[in-house]
Amino acid sequence: MESTEPQEQGPEAEAPAPTPERSTAPPAAPTPVRAALASAAPASAPAAHAPCQESAPPEATFEVEGARWVVRVLGRSGAGAANTPLLLLGFFRPDDPSAPQREAWAVARNLEALTELHLESAWRAGTPTAPAGERKPFFPEIAGRGAKEG
Repeated sequence: MESTEPQEQGPEAEAPAPTPERSTAPPAAPTPVRAALASAAPASAPAAHAPCQESAPPEATFEVEGARWVVRVLGRSGAGAANTPLLLLGFFRPDDPSAPQREAWAVARNLEALTELHLESAWRAGTPTAPAGERKPFFPEIAGRGAKEG
């Protein structure tokens, strides 16, 4: 059988819930972000848009079939959580670092993740780079199409 007597409660339950105090004054105007940043920055702080120091892109050097090669990342896929990270590698001759002689894809997030064995394998799987004027369009079958009419 259930008891109808009131159960004893702790001191927290006896106190009424506090009511928030409400101000009758109008809300203050918001402070603009630029004004807040200017007042917070010390006078000796460097400019917000200081020019960046350009550093040389990462590169690696390795040897294949008695020839030395320099490899640099030419591009990368926008690898998200579910996508495979891909790097487009360019293989340059040390005496002509201006244009890659070969290109290849490698599965990695950055150049530092590739071993010399990976680089050699990518070099062997790569293809010679076509001169700039002789490159084929990326999607040759749709290159001639115009914009959709609609």
